[in-house]
Amino acid sequence: MEYYSEVEYNLASKGVRFINYIIDLIIYYVFIVTFFSFIWILGIAENFFSYMEENSLLDRLITMFFYILFMIAQEVIFKGQSIGKFLTKTKVVYENGQTPTSKVLALRNILRIIPFDQLSFLGYLGWHDKWSSTRVVNIKGFEKDIQEKKEKDAIEQIGNRELI
Repeated sequence: MEYYSEVEYNLASKGVRFINYIIDLIIYYVFIVTFFSFIWILGIAENFFSYMEENSLLDRLITMFFYILFMIAQEVIFKGQSIGKFLTKTKVVYENGQTPTSKVLALRNILRIIPFDQLSFLGYLGWHDKWSSTRVVNIKGFEKDIQEKKEKDAIEQIGNRELI
């Protein structure tokens, strides 16, 4: 079954999307600082850290790479939710309401590397949602609307069944 109108009616607001982004970014920085601090304490890759201090482009590329991996892992493991989405009770779905595949969730997050992707939310949808055919919806309203549609369709089917 397809749920285009239920998805569009329950889209997460730009404010909620921004809160998701901030929460996920904070969690990511806590994770990455902890991870690299642990590596530094163990004395692994000391030369790597000094090279990164001298090369800000490499630092940014590595940070972006880890952020994308972090987001992909969350959304794949938690079936369309990151920690930010979990806290705001939102999730990623296909534009037709179905659960996205792992491949689509990965693509969605890889598309975040496009310059100015964050600014694309000043329009209707962000580019990483538009190009991956995904949407972020409010779970409670979305699931309620789907249940109501299923019940309505079931009632309509009662009159359409042929007598045997």
